Amino acid sequence: MISFVENLLREGLELTHDMPDLQIERAHRSLGPQPPGDAPPRSIVIKCLSFKTKETLLRKAWQKKGFTWQENRINLDHDYPPLILKKRREYTEIRKKLKEKGVQFQTLFPARLRVRHEDGTRTYETVEEASEDLLRRGYAVTTIAPPETLMERVQRLTGTRVGRRAKTGLVERDQSYKEKLRAFKRASPTPSGTGGI
Repeated sequence: MISFVENLLREGLELTHDMPDLQIERAHRSLGPQPPGDAPPRSIVIKCLSFKTKETLLRKAWQKKGFTWQENRINLDHDYPPLILKKRREYTEIRKKLKEKGVQFQTLFPARLRVRHEDGTRTYETVEEASEDLLRRGYAVTTIAPPETLMERVQRLTGTRVGRRAKTGLVERDQSYKEKLRAFKRASPTPSGTGGI
């Protein structure tokens, strides 16, 4: 798999002698069921030995806007955790509208949006803030209402579950650990101290 990925990247990104060794430590398919025959192949996760190499590969891929291999579009991006991916996907509609209008934008880590307007660059921290401002600027985006309650706002900003369910889950988990530990508890010695022999 490593040699396949290395050859794929060399051909697709047209890497020359400036990168003699890609230093790929490991490469594997992403987790999940195998897709049907007509679906695009699963993602490949690679780990480079060098951070500099990884950044160079990503920069070249972003500059080329991906490449095609056997009629499949190949794009390179960071391997984000599911929570961050979910937050980044919330900007999908806004990004589509900006792309239609030819406006330059960039999705920043973890889930922020930088947009280059005619009057300057603006960075949005949340999708609600972005949709509200872009609507005021005349873009046809759906207004996304901010969370109503304080708990929803905290959950939205931190990405953690807040409230009764979160506490209940912890209590249940603590109880299951206690039950497992009881199975390993030593048997108490007999009164004579001989251990029952």
